[in-house]
Amino acid sequence: MAKHTKGPWETDCSDHDQPYLNIKIRAAKKFARTICTVYIDDAPVRDYNDEQYANAARIVACVNALEGYSPDAVRVVVEALRDIAGLACCYGMR
Repeated sequence: MAKHTKGPWETDCSDHDQPYLNIKIRAAKKFARTICTVYIDDAPVRDYNDEQYANAARIVACVNALEGYSPDAVRVVVEALRDIAGLACCYGMR
């Protein structure tokens, strides 16, 4: 498995030469390549575009919060938390 781009990551909304603004996600360092692009609709659909900004922010926040942890470790912890949440629900603790 290939390694991912090290954090921290950031959003970049600096494409002012585009007919509409897309959100680039990249490493927070000078001259970093774009990791992915979150597309903004060129139609004035505010709810959709607000959701896309929130999606980009969430991707970056999750990557930055989990920096230094292996994807396998994160997967194991998430599964354990789901199990705990399921037990809490069964015992009326939720």
